[in-house]
Amino acid sequence: MNYEEFESQLDEANITREEGKFAESLARLAELKAAVSEETVVLLPDVLSCEFIAYKHLYRQSSLRQHYDLGLDAASMALKVATDIDDPNEMMIAAFNLGKAYELDNEWQSASEAFEQSLRMFGRMESDSRHNRPAVQADIQSHLARSLYHLGQTDKAKEIFAVTIDVLKADTVEDSYTRNVWLSGSYMRAAEVLWTAEPELASDYLKEAEKIIKTDERLGLRMEQLEELKTKMAE
Repeated sequence: MNYEEFESQLDEANITREEGKFAESLARLAELKAAVSEETVVLLPDVLSCEFIAYKHLYRQSSLRQHYDLGLDAASMALKVATDIDDPNEMMIAAFNLGKAYELDNEWQSASEAFEQSLRMFGRMESDSRHNRPAVQADIQSHLARSLYHLGQTDKAKEIFAVTIDVLKADTVEDSYTRNVWLSGSYMRAAEVLWTAEPELASDYLKEAEKIIKTDERLGLRMEQLEELKTKMAE
């Protein structure tokens, strides 16, 4: 399988995952891992990161620890492979996903370290890299802010949340779907961690997230997450 065919198959696996067909997506990804060659090994971190995302969704649905462990293994291996080929772009993405994996298990110290590594790799990217965009950096920082809050760095977390939300609100580069996903996510993360200490500010953030999600029918997963968060905050 040449590079173009491999990349096309990877795109198909991503589309299948986004359709909620996680088992089918994982089967496609397993085939791609077996088909990796010297030409396509640079895409292996992407394959493993896609595996992590599929297992992350499965874990949220099933709460099976095995799904979490498989996702963590995929995220960890993606970072190892990206480091082996010394690609800052892939290292940035892989470290970001590894941080998200630790988030799922409330491993805030490990998560913060992974997000900080992702930001360092962001700084190493070439200026013309397709991932070198302010909104990408802001999305990583938003996740870092949640980890820092759980580690007791409340003021720093609040400051980062405010900055990242402003960056994402002002963004004119991302497509509307990506911008809405990232901005609503930042609002929801801020609302979640600030709910106890600053319920008024948290409520404002939650309303902003809800406004975005309800006006974009493409954000089905975000709507599910919003309802879960509203239930959690009402307890």
